[in-house]
Amino acid sequence: MGNRTRNLNIPIPYPRSANIDELFDWERFLHDAFIVVDTAVGNISNLITGINNSIQNINTAITNINNTISQILNSDILLTSRIRIAGRRPLSTLLSELGDEGGGLLYFPAGTYEIGSTLTVPANVRLLGNNAILRATASFYNSGDVPMFSVAGNGVVFDGLVFEGRPTNNDVRVSAIATNGNETTIVRCQFLRTGYCAVDHRSTTKDGVLRIRDSKFVDCWGDYILTNLSLDADSVVFTHPTFAISTVAAYRGYGVGIKAFTQAGRTLRMSLQNVEFDQLLRTAILLTANPAHPPYEVRINKVKVKQVGLTRFSNPSGEASAIGNDESLYGALIYVKSTSTDEGDVGTIHITDFDVDEPYGFVVRVPANNEKRHYLSNGRYKHGASGWSGSNPFSPISLRLARAFVSDVEGNAFKRHFTKQSDAFGSYDTVFQNCRFSGVADFGGTASDNISYINCTFSGTAPAPNGKWFIGCSGAGQYYGDRVIASDGGHSASSSIHLGTFQSGLCFKTTANYGLRPQIKANGRLTQVFTRRSILLSSTDFWLRDDGTMGALEVAHSIEYNISLGQPVANFNDYDRPIINEARVLIATVGFPNDFFKPQGATEEDFSIRVRFALSYAQGNSHIIPIGFLLRYVRTGAGITHPFGGRIASPLTTQPIAPNDVFIADFTIPPSDLPNSPIDGGSLILRIRRVFVQGENDIVRLLGAEITYPALL
Repeated sequence: MGNRTRNLNIPIPYPRSANIDELFDWERFLHDAFIVVDTAVGNISNLITGINNSIQNINTAITNINNTISQILNSDILLTSRIRIAGRRPLSTLLSELGDEGGGLLYFPAGTYEIGSTLTVPANVRLLGNNAILRATASFYNSGDVPMFSVAGNGVVFDGLVFEGRPTNNDVRVSAIATNGNETTIVRCQFLRTGYCAVDHRSTTKDGVLRIRDSKFVDCWGDYILTNLSLDADSVVFTHPTFAISTVAAYRGYGVGIKAFTQAGRTLRMSLQNVEFDQLLRTAILLTANPAHPPYEVRINKVKVKQVGLTRFSNPSGEASAIGNDESLYGALIYVKSTSTDEGDVGTIHITDFDVDEPYGFVVRVPANNEKRHYLSNGRYKHGASGWSGSNPFSPISLRLARAFVSDVEGNAFKRHFTKQSDAFGSYDTVFQNCRFSGVADFGGTASDNISYINCTFSGTAPAPNGKWFIGCSGAGQYYGDRVIASDGGHSASSSIHLGTFQSGLCFKTTANYGLRPQIKANGRLTQVFTRRSILLSSTDFWLRDDGTMGALEVAHSIEYNISLGQPVANFNDYDRPIINEARVLIATVGFPNDFFKPQGATEEDFSIRVRFALSYAQGNSHIIPIGFLLRYVRTGAGITHPFGGRIASPLTTQPIAPNDVFIADFTIPPSDLPNSPIDGGSLILRIRRVFVQGENDIVRLLGAEITYPALL
């Protein structure tokens, strides 16, 4: 029993000296089994040893990674030489290093960073924050009109940062960013209580564009944005919910949302979209324009303005005096101030989708002597009663325009809706289309001025508007216009053209045969014009049936050729007369006209249906024989007929007519008896009824019929 296996030292039950060939069978079996087990276990042992070695290598790698992370966290240089982390070394050093690299990223982890002097931002550097607040120190804030960050090249981006001024103003001092005219982008930033301005984008040597996205400006002591270069803003809020204001006289007039200036040699372009101006103490946008400079271009889309200007103050007159009675600061969506003494202006403004609520002063005010038209569309303005209180000395006028096209605007005003900036300069060339005016405010201009109101509605107690053209207007008691066309209400006696104004004695109605007043676009094209069309029914279109208590006659054609009339005619089968007081009807059915038009509530006679039919009496007894008619319709898919109207059977005349003469019966069904359009298909049924009475033996013939209805052209 001295033998053992090599790996596990399992005893083998045969003598150490014995040869394997000399073993018994059971001894050889045990030998082979022990060898197999020993080999397998040896392999498993080797595998475990390999796994242990691998685990030791992994632990070594983890230790190396931890050491690397520790080194990174203890450095402001991350991964590459173009990324820096704020907090360990001076910001000026980090920015300078990124400038040497041609740009890069400066990351601000969450926290507050005190800025004690102006920091220069090289080109192509992004400053990225994560709940990071950049605050000027008290001593730096009061050092003068200097910025916290000065941009030194194009391609700079401020992203996710909060720029914070001081909780008390003392004076209007340090601003947040000065771009120096370089192309700069501001994204997801906030500006709180900044000084002289939040962002200064002015330069006379550079022409970079300032782009602002998803940012908010709150309670700035000075103006929010200063620029004489192009600005592109989207999803930006300017708000001043507190009454904090500079008490320093020199800066009392600050607080404008965007203050812009034109300059020689460069076109100022301003594009604003999804922008809000909420409770600003001054005007939302103030643009000072020199007509000698290139024309400015302002495009504003989706803008909201609420309670801006003097309406924020309990004593507007006192505040106006404190700011030198400067009307441009009283409050407006946009105020364009010309530097020319004759109100000259060469720029253009496009404003769409605007909502201006309770401004104290103006909604839009532009110079009177402008060369180009301004455009306003799809907007609303509403002056609150406190915006002028009946004694406002500043006479807030909603729209101060001279040359403009205004469409789809709804306005409520207490003083005046519209007039031009100056009576001394400029001339009117203004069109209002599809606008709605309400309130007690009046309108500027005279009947001879080139002012047109097209499809406009006037309501409230406002005096009559003035202008040259009033087309398709409604609501005013009178129009002071040179040409009043298709408008309800009256017009001044001096009007040279006054069509369809519905004022008796002074005009004639153009709608007698053409429906309601036409809707006319500014380009002169008519829209929604209504006309009258006819359905002609010949005698062969009619079928005869009994219509009395005996009613046995089935529907059948009853047609003959009349030699004296020279045409086929339908008759009531008078050759085979029913009993006295029985009746027969001639019936015609046609498809309901799909262009039938009668608007809801229409009462004008133009929306009536006219039914005419021609009859001939062989003996001329039109004064004896009762004739009636009924007009019905059946909607598609419905089994019930609906009457339009008709006439109970009675003689058509009081005196006989000449035998075989033709008599035209003419009847009108008023609009009140007609359904509103659309009918959506169906049938139109005309029934002409003849009653057989005592004392007549006449033959009545039908030559044809006509149904005239209002139709949309």
